[in-house]
Amino acid sequence: MRGNHLRTSLGLLSFKANTIQWANDTILRKQNFHTIHEGRHTWSVLKHVYQKHLKTANKKYACFLLNISDDDSQAYFDNHKHIWDEADLKIAVDGSANFLAKRKLLHTADVISGDFDSIDNKLIQRLQSPRRAPPLHVKQQERTVSHNNSNNKSETQLLKTPQIVETPSQKETDFTKAIHVAIKLRPDVQHFFALYYTDGHRMDHLFGLINTLHLIKKDIFIINTKSSTISWLLQPGDHTILKPHGQELCSLVPFTGLTEVKTQGLLYNVNARWPMSFGGLISTSNFCQPARDRIIVDTKGELLWSLDLYESQD
Repeated sequence: MRGNHLRTSLGLLSFKANTIQWANDTILRKQNFHTIHEGRHTWSVLKHVYQKHLKTANKKYACFLLNISDDDSQAYFDNHKHIWDEADLKIAVDGSANFLAKRKLLHTADVISGDFDSIDNKLIQRLQSPRRAPPLHVKQQERTVSHNNSNNKSETQLLKTPQIVETPSQKETDFTKAIHVAIKLRPDVQHFFALYYTDGHRMDHLFGLINTLHLIKKDIFIINTKSSTISWLLQPGDHTILKPHGQELCSLVPFTGLTEVKTQGLLYNVNARWPMSFGGLISTSNFCQPARDRIIVDTKGELLWSLDLYESQD
């Protein structure tokens, strides 16, 4: 009898856990990455990224691969590959195509764009060959797939051939041009994630990314795959940033002039009495308060918000 009672108790616990998970998933499905209600911005993108299931937002998004090109990028890319896999539009920017080709993942990209100064010459020549499939059509290729219960039979699968979009202009970065390409190809996509790898030795690349956020007034989230840091631009207004409990490292940096900022939920909150500016007061190496599940940021100017996706161990 005691054993039956224990099994019943475990079953109830399992049922409750599944019910809680289902309820959480249902709530997430009702939350978009970003909503505006009565002038207040609510950001729930962090909760979707943390759960590694962005489709719970029920919103279409594009994903870009930036500066992911060497062997050191592999493990860091794998940690965030679900963002790429679930995207409605996938664009490999210039040299990132080398990375995908080397790992036999080129067919996962819908588009390869850029001025092509970093992509392997032989690769781009092969992709631009007149014999390749028309843009955005599906090219039939054969490959053998093993199945545990199919006696290792061979089957033919359809693999996409990426569309090649050359953007030679030097007036904008490849990332900026890639977003324009995405908007033209998929006007129904309103959210953009960019995965990039950097160890910080190319400051010009970092400033290029920040400049793109200021140029294109859309929901663009950039993720440094090496540090697992997510950044996006907060427009003037009142913002609520939902997050799991944790003491994540974060920062607030204005790049477009003097602005008044007031925050709640940070270890070192910013007071509107002390105006912030690049070249003046900024907030770096800040932390979220561990017990808070949301951060409040009220700003009168554009503000670059960054946060580590994992709690600091310091």
